[in-house]
Amino acid sequence: MAQYETHRTCGHTETVNLFGKVKKRFETIEWLETQPCTACKRAQEQAMAREAAEKAGRIQLEGTEKQVAWATEIRETFFTWLDRQPKETIDQTLTILDKRLYAERPENDPDSIAWREAEAEKIKAALIANEPNLRQAIESQIRRVANSIASAKEWIENRMNTSVFVADLTAVSILGRDVDNAPVTFPAGTFGKCKNGVFWLATTGFVEATVQKFRCELAFVKAEKVTENPDGTISMSRRVAQKALDDAADRTNANALSYVTVTLRGANIE
Repeated sequence: MAQYETHRTCGHTETVNLFGKVKKRFETIEWLETQPCTACKRAQEQAMAREAAEKAGRIQLEGTEKQVAWATEIRETFFTWLDRQPKETIDQTLTILDKRLYAERPENDPDSIAWREAEAEKIKAALIANEPNLRQAIESQIRRVANSIASAKEWIENRMNTSVFVADLTAVSILGRDVDNAPVTFPAGTFGKCKNGVFWLATTGFVEATVQKFRCELAFVKAEKVTENPDGTISMSRRVAQKALDDAADRTNANALSYVTVTLRGANIE
């Protein structure tokens, strides 16, 4: 490997590290010298994304100057993908909708299937009221939701999978409720508390038997995410509870998965 100075079309000089056969290196240098430097190329890409956002009437992003510039690129990349391949995000939204509806009723509820079907019909009727079909209605909602996300930080944090990120928010907007962030109350004794404030799954069963000796080393739920109630019960969001129980199952064995599901479904969702 060796370093080479390249003279770019923007007038800047940029040092690059190249390796391989000499002929290939010089071919690469020749090509690089037909391109702007890295900084100028980034500035061009950000300017193009900013112009596209302004032309499309996107909502103004909030954050630092650098965050907004980066997030604008991420957002425009998502919209470009949505224009070309809307099916993926639509399918993800439908899948998340189904999972969220399933999570709202316990498996042992005899009316759960009929309830989910009725809810699905209500959702469909509301969506297609002003659209020709369900998929087009969902795509329109995806676009509205994506354009409503003003936090540059959120776009950046979810840059590796913006499609799922937007699909999840779209599903919440369609349902009109966010079960994942709804409080879940567990009976007294379901979780134990360590000296450092971390809560661990304490209920007897597959999980407790396996992790008992390691319980205080396994940070299932941090104290700031838990509310300790006067009657001895504890509450947390369903999202936090699900992750805690999934983590417990991952650290034990496959048989614990069914136990974890029963434990969560046995909690009181307020």
